[in-house]
Amino acid sequence: MIANQKYNIIDLYLNKKKSYEYISGVLHIDIDSVKEVLKDYNVLFEFEVLWSGWDMDNTAWIMQDANGEKYLAMTSHGGAPYRVTKDGLEKQIAEYEKVLADSRKALSMLSQEKVQ
Repeated sequence: MIANQKYNIIDLYLNKKKSYEYISGVLHIDIDSVKEVLKDYNVLFEFEVLWSGWDMDNTAWIMQDANGEKYLAMTSHGGAPYRVTKDGLEKQIAEYEKVLADSRKALSMLSQEKVQ
């Protein structure tokens, strides 16, 4: 089980001599290679994490056009702002809520003596 190992996942990855590179001081690794390294371990739970400001998309705006119509604008990978529907924002909030629930589950699992 990975929790009983003295190395973190990055150490495991690098020790297995998988392909990686540093770009602007950040370690970039291939997710398929990570999964290959993890297959030797008992992965108890996999979940997503959110990074505020990733790809420079950390801000959204409520805008108003010349006709007085309000709309939501966001960026994608630091690009030009685009209009987002209310449904789009609701889907984003649902994604946040799922990530929060999964993160809480992971935290709870770490607190248990034995994982069920």
